[in-house]
Amino acid sequence: MDKSFVKYPCLLLLALLLAACHGEQRQMRQALSDLQARNQADSLLTDDSLALALTRYFDRYGTPNERMEAHYLLGRTYADRGEAPQAIGAYQTAAEQADTTAPDCNYAQLCRVYSQMGYLLYRQNLMEDYIDCLEQSVTYAKIAGDTASMLNLQAQKMNAYKRIGNNDSVISIYERAYHQLISLGYRQMAAQFSAAPINCYLQKNEIEKAGQCIAFYESHSGYFDADGNIEGGRELFYFQKGNYFLVTHQFDSAAYYFRKELNVAKDFNNQSNAAKGLAQLYEQTNRPDSAAKYALYGYDMNDSLIALLATDEVANIRGLYNYSRFQRSAIEQRNRVEQEKRKSRLLITVFCALLAVGLAAFIHWRKKRLGEKRAYLKKIEELAKSLADTRQLISCVEDFESLVSEKEKESGTFQLKEMLRLQEQSAELNDLIRRKELKEAKLKDEIARYRKRDADAKKRAEEIKSSPVCIAILNKSVKGERMSENEWEELNKQAITKLPELCQFLLSHRHQLSIQEYKVCVLLRLKISNQAIANLLGVSAPYVSQVSKNILKKLFNAIGATKELSVRLSAL
Repeated sequence: MDKSFVKYPCLLLLALLLAACHGEQRQMRQALSDLQARNQADSLLTDDSLALALTRYFDRYGTPNERMEAHYLLGRTYADRGEAPQAIGAYQTAAEQADTTAPDCNYAQLCRVYSQMGYLLYRQNLMEDYIDCLEQSVTYAKIAGDTASMLNLQAQKMNAYKRIGNNDSVISIYERAYHQLISLGYRQMAAQFSAAPINCYLQKNEIEKAGQCIAFYESHSGYFDADGNIEGGRELFYFQKGNYFLVTHQFDSAAYYFRKELNVAKDFNNQSNAAKGLAQLYEQTNRPDSAAKYALYGYDMNDSLIALLATDEVANIRGLYNYSRFQRSAIEQRNRVEQEKRKSRLLITVFCALLAVGLAAFIHWRKKRLGEKRAYLKKIEELAKSLADTRQLISCVEDFESLVSEKEKESGTFQLKEMLRLQEQSAELNDLIRRKELKEAKLKDEIARYRKRDADAKKRAEEIKSSPVCIAILNKSVKGERMSENEWEELNKQAITKLPELCQFLLSHRHQLSIQEYKVCVLLRLKISNQAIANLLGVSAPYVSQVSKNILKKLFNAIGATKELSVRLSAL
């Protein structure tokens, strides 16, 4: 029995393990894609169990882009749950996963990570950190070629500078963003940012620029209905426009917009601003009673606003405290993860060592088989040469015997010594002929053994074709139907068991072949036609021909069609 057959269960187990790992990877990537689709559809993500499972899996088996995406989605989940510290930590981890030196780095995703993290930092009133995140987002949006996002993120820095009272920076950012957006055709986006610098221009007494911003905002932002009313949540613009009319001494218009804000927006901030505007208006128009009335109302609203801001500040402080505590917990968790990684690396090292030993044994067995094949071909050549030499020797013996006979006839006094010498030469020639005949018989036996091995391989292939699963698959091909994944798995198991030489050869080149190419090789070895293979795989016959050419080039460095590939696979 050939000892190489002992290796087949190991190879079968390896193939099954590879198939299982591939199936799990496909399932986890689909789950990651589905969760990202829900996020892009703006669905509320509140269950962190799936996101945590994805981060655990891709931290071990994923690419840098997959790890970044998994941690980003975990951060989005925490943000939707109102857990800002955990969300910021997840975003920071996501940014750390990105490999910015790799040519396939997902810079668009990295831009979104910093943008979302910046939004949470803005909510925590951490303006410097917010600006840093926006700078990172702008950088990666530019690398990703997303010009619109890059300009949008640059303009968003106005929010931070307005919060810290830096009017010059607000105006500088706006004017630069405005010219860039207009030059690239983003007129509506430019208009949507035009409300931000209005009060800054008014405070610097640049009245004309403030008026231009108001007109551009109203005409192109898309925030106003047909009656000139702004959409909900943006009523602060009425205060800005009222201030503009107050500065330009258009008191009726100023009163109209201050009262409009007072009547439409009921939150403390808008109520306080509207009352403040009306108090200033009546003070300038010498109506002290009305000025005092709205000043007192403004103070009340301002007190309420201060109380609300104090509550928000307490929540922010609590969030920062929770974030610090979360960071400590994250460090402890990271240490545990590092321990697990060390254990995993040890197991991987052991597995790789075992795999290396197995591959070395397979390579040794393969070299041995190739050596046997070369010896087989060499013996065929020797047999052919021996047959030619034998025929030549027989011809020489016949010529020699003919010469002796002629000499005997010509001279009755043929010397005994010469006769003995000739007889000795004849005996030597006969002995050489016998040795050649023995060598030929041995070569014929070896050729018959190789032919029997080929016949056995053909018989095993026919057994596979006559199996129920193969017959069912062939019936599907006749109907033009695709074979199922379970049918393929069963057929592949039979091929590994009954055609081990073929499967070992294909597995040794698994890094060169795709799953589709592997299937084509097995089906061709079973002598299944191009059209039938195309039907079973759900592709066209020309596609199968092209795939066969590619496989022939990869495996044998040869050029040819499907028939040539089938012949070479059968020769294995």
